[in-house]
Amino acid sequence: MQKFLKILFNPMMFIWICLYSSIACADVEGFGQIAEQLNQGPLFGLEKFLYGVCYVVGAILLINAYNKYNRHRRNPQEVPLSTVIVYVILALVIIGITFVKHLLAVMPD
Repeated sequence: MQKFLKILFNPMMFIWICLYSSIACADVEGFGQIAEQLNQGPLFGLEKFLYGVCYVVGAILLINAYNKYNRHRRNPQEVPLSTVIVYVILALVIIGITFVKHLLAVMPD
């Protein structure tokens, strides 16, 4: 598993993806056309993947906050209440990131 994560988060892999997307967009005239081609090119599924990751991480943080709260109720000195509050705020912010696109799509130009 660690070997897979090393390969996945390798900086050279990121550079390769950037170079591939720049080669795919080489015959365009402006930045607008590049942005349009990114929606159809190698980064097409990246947005949905990142939204899914946000939902999963937010849910994990909420579950972890609930577990920490139960531990805090048993022994307040073991887990401070501020830890629970920070976990809940982080979870709500991460889940809220997914709604930004929907809010921006509704707002007029």
